[in-house]
Amino acid sequence: MIITKRELAEDAFGEIGFANYAFDLPPGALERAVRRMDSILAEWSGQGIHIGYPLTSKPDPDDECDIPDISRRAIILNTAMEIGPGHGKSLSAKQIGEAKKSYKKLLVWAAGNPLERDTSYLPAGAGNKNTSYNRFLSKDDDKIASGKEDVLDI
Repeated sequence: MIITKRELAEDAFGEIGFANYAFDLPPGALERAVRRMDSILAEWSGQGIHIGYPLTSKPDPDDECDIPDISRRAIILNTAMEIGPGHGKSLSAKQIGEAKKSYKKLLVWAAGNPLERDTSYLPAGAGNKNTSYNRFLSKDDDKIASGKEDVLDI
């Protein structure tokens, strides 16, 4: 589902008790929330959770995020946990439990949906029996490595 970083941040503010109106937020709060959300998702990306969230050096609240539906609740609640104390707010025990549960669901989802990589630039290694003198993996090797093609051709 395509959603903007602004919408995710506004939903996080809604979780800590701010109304969904922009004039209720202190100046610059939305931009700070997007930066915090970016840092959370960068940390998740480092843990192998790749969901299509755009990580940029200069976060823009109007960046579109093509993220899976299963990740939305985890992003909103975990961002709310991060930004709440800065606004004198905290999540309820139920919301914290939901944040943990949604993150665990996201971990399970990420384990079942590994990031596909282009291996055409990876060295083939010493055990490579390719006689074409190509020192890098070919696209055929990539299909076999990803499980999209049977290794045994009988």
